[in-house]
Amino acid sequence: MSALTYKGALSAGTDGGAATGLNTKNNCTKSYVAEGLIGVVGDQFDAHTVGNTTHQTSQREITSGASKTFFEGRAAARVGDSIADGDKVNQGSAKTNVE
Repeated sequence: MSALTYKGALSAGTDGGAATGLNTKNNCTKSYVAEGLIGVVGDQFDAHTVGNTTHQTSQREITSGASKTFFEGRAAARVGDSIADGDKVNQGSAKTNVE
């Protein structure tokens, strides 16, 4: 079980760039946890720079999620799920865990 991520949560920065927020693209518009809108596969974190390269928001899309939990037709994103540029989701709801 992992914590469900939400709009505004931070990435881990495991790809060498600074942690950024899940603010750029949010596919959920009606599903919330206490912290805000739920994060799902396809949502995008803000751009960040790794060395001399900027990872644009399209490269900062959540690419993996829950296999059995869906919100508004998309797989739920959790702490530890992958982001397209090699980073990972780092923050989740303190009270909401999913498989």
